[in-house]
Amino acid sequence: MLPKIVFIFLVFDYQRYKRLFSGYEPVKSMIFFLFFCIRIFHFVYCTLLVGMRNFLSVLLFYSFTFFGILSILMAVSLYQNSQVKTPIGTKTLIFGDSHTQTSLNDGLMPSTINLSKSSEHLFFTKEMIKTILGTTTEVKTIIVGVSFHSFCANYDHILVGKDANYFFSRYIHFYTLESFFTIAKLNCKVLTQVFRDLIYKVLIFGKNQENVFKSGYYASKRSNLGDSATYAAISRHYLQPNNTLSELSYNQVHHFQEIVRLCKAKNVKLIVVNTPVHTTYRKKIPPKFVDHFYKVMLENATNFELLDLHALKYKNECFGDGDHLNALGATLFTQEINKKIEKKL
Repeated sequence: MLPKIVFIFLVFDYQRYKRLFSGYEPVKSMIFFLFFCIRIFHFVYCTLLVGMRNFLSVLLFYSFTFFGILSILMAVSLYQNSQVKTPIGTKTLIFGDSHTQTSLNDGLMPSTINLSKSSEHLFFTKEMIKTILGTTTEVKTIIVGVSFHSFCANYDHILVGKDANYFFSRYIHFYTLESFFTIAKLNCKVLTQVFRDLIYKVLIFGKNQENVFKSGYYASKRSNLGDSATYAAISRHYLQPNNTLSELSYNQVHHFQEIVRLCKAKNVKLIVVNTPVHTTYRKKIPPKFVDHFYKVMLENATNFELLDLHALKYKNECFGDGDHLNALGATLFTQEINKKIEKKL
């Protein structure tokens, strides 16, 4: 009877592991083979050595071995994260969402890497900064893009919405053990995805290490200032599906304050940048979010430098759309930022 039961577990595990690693073609077979071999070993152990005499001990052995190996792989992955270091000579790092991703060309900024990613929640920015500042002392300046929409509750959907797995996976190289407890509080449903990514990362870390600090700057070639594009951006940033104003995000405020605290504790200069937006977009920003932005900035003003350049005027051809610069605008804006930073030195 017992061998039949264990065999059923084995078949179930085959299907489970097949689904679990189905998204990772390069190493899928390797990982699948490793875990399935463990289960085959258990099956042999259960049927040949133990038999029907001690089902409980078999079950415990079966479970502890699996979770033990999983724990070892996670420990290795977390150790790898603790060894992540910026390239030699890097003095400045840029973080933020698509606003800084398209507006700051790190190729024109000495000793700088732009690590911005589209739709980046400040929770992820905080996790990256925490890990990096814990492994390097070379970084002296951190630039974080924060705009009026940054403190809107629409941003929190990134952590709990249908694309949450994707966003949590993007930052797998920067998580610490503490991060998992925070992630469990934010959205425990993504933990399976995070664990899977950690295990996968153990096998490809050496291959993808060079991509961890690859520039995120996006040189946009587009220029679309049409009303429909501007309205879509306003709706996405500030409105709920029923077209009523969204709430304020105090999660974002909390993570921003944590970023300020981290930089202060590490004696790293923090520069907050509110990037340029076109007049047609700027006029449609709900005053509620403008007022809240300046309230948050004022409460923390002594611990960072604010470069509020959202109203900086450029020609229409410098904008990719209502709230993003294109490559032409990024060149001009980067030069402006360089001048302002040099004046402060």
